[in-house]
Amino acid sequence: MKTINVKSVDGYFSLPKNEREWLGFYIKPNHLPSELLTNERGWGFFYEEIKKQYPMQWFFREWLFSFENPIYLFLTETVSNFLKMKNKMKSIIKPFYPRWRKTLSRGEYLNSCDLFVQSSLNIIVDFYFEEASKSNFDWKYNKESEVFYEKLSIYVKWIDSDRHEMRENMNSFLKEKAFSEYDDMDKKIQEKESEILKWFVDNRHFFWN
Repeated sequence: MKTINVKSVDGYFSLPKNEREWLGFYIKPNHLPSELLTNERGWGFFYEEIKKQYPMQWFFREWLFSFENPIYLFLTETVSNFLKMKNKMKSIIKPFYPRWRKTLSRGEYLNSCDLFVQSSLNIIVDFYFEEASKSNFDWKYNKESEVFYEKLSIYVKWIDSDRHEMRENMNSFLKEKAFSEYDDMDKKIQEKESEILKWFVDNRHFFWN
């Protein structure tokens, strides 16, 4: 939107009308002093003058869709409260982080280490399915985000599929009393989990929601 480069209200209104108007519409200054921080006349005085000189434009451009308009304020608050209620109901019907919430069922016990690992992995999977894969964000926006998303997809596949398969193999080894193979598989799982958890912490700035 076009603006006028002035340093004060007086400088703005001292301009000829044809220099501060476009097709009869007033052009706003790009900068004015803050009346809260200085004793100079700023935006408040500017709008008071606009109200006097361009009453119809002031009504439609400045007041109609401002919080000074009680009707607009009421409608805005009504819509805001409705959206808050809608989101609250949605969170009850379909809670956020559904996989994370199932990490530990009521009455179930997990030691602190296992709980930490499982909780963190579930958060990663939740983020992928509930946020990242549904987002309109272009993960190819830059190299860093592109690499993050590729890595996230690989890790989620491992957590959601490969890890379960490896654990089933461990149970088979245990039944067959193949303890050496059981220990090797357990070590591989722990090493991969540690790798993912470290990556999770190092890239936590990507886990917005």
